[in-house]
Amino acid sequence: MTNWSTLILVFGALLLLIGVGAAVLLARRWTPHMKTDKQLDYPCLIVSDPRGKRKRFSIKRREATVGRDPSNDICIPDHLVSKFHAKLLVSNQSVTVIDLDSVNRTRLNGQVVTHAAVRYGDELQFARVKCQLVLTDRERRSSIIA
Repeated sequence: MTNWSTLILVFGALLLLIGVGAAVLLARRWTPHMKTDKQLDYPCLIVSDPRGKRKRFSIKRREATVGRDPSNDICIPDHLVSKFHAKLLVSNQSVTVIDLDSVNRTRLNGQVVTHAAVRYGDELQFARVKCQLVLTDRERRSSIIA
């Protein structure tokens, strides 16, 4: 082989490797290891009614409304809970609760709040209804393993 044909072969192989490498990087960045909806960990509000019955609400959007009205993302059918009682805001790894001027107030770990950061494991109370903020999948996995 001549020097030119060797050079062309090497250059072609290099271009092929670069193309394959770029394709692999793009594929990794956009699809293969991105979690599916079932694999993601979402904030979750566990609501305990006054009789002790518990219901789980996954918060999959950036905002969730809480109240007695059925149009809320988290509907709590208790007459002491305001129709539109509070709002939960989710951003990155933090959750914030905002009271929407409810009559019977919103409490975080027993303290009345109007706007506060909520951590996983904290207790929220809307009127007399107690709730706990957990991380959906991790909380379920730990209870299965234990």
